[in-house]
Amino acid sequence: MHKLIAAAPVVLALAACGGSPPPQPVAPDYSPVPGQAVTTGGQMVVGCVRQAIQADRYDMIGDDGESRLIRFTCEGAEAQRLFDALAVRSAEIGSEWVDAGVTFRSTERIQQNLYGADMCSRDGAGYRCTFNLNLGGFIAH
Repeated sequence: MHKLIAAAPVVLALAACGGSPPPQPVAPDYSPVPGQAVTTGGQMVVGCVRQAIQADRYDMIGDDGESRLIRFTCEGAEAQRLFDALAVRSAEIGSEWVDAGVTFRSTERIQQNLYGADMCSRDGAGYRCTFNLNLGGFIAH
């Protein structure tokens, strides 16, 4: 048993030396990324963002004191169409919840908090959707 314990550092040293070389850094690929036609759901989001811009309903948010997202908010019929369209997806991925009498549906399942969440809600006053544009630190100043 003592021989095995004494040999352990030698075995570890040999394993470290005999391993594969560290990976070489990969150069960034600056090739253009091809686009595709905007889906019906995407067109509804664009309509919401357009309404938010026209109504001056947008602001900036950040989760660390630095604003990195521009948040667009639409309301009314535009938001109701999106809320209704999210019903099937929200049911499939578990992204619908009710809080204080307000029903929320997000485009993706909430993992930690609502920072950056794209979602719609319905309450007694009507419908509202918020979508975020992530521009990183560029917009912080």
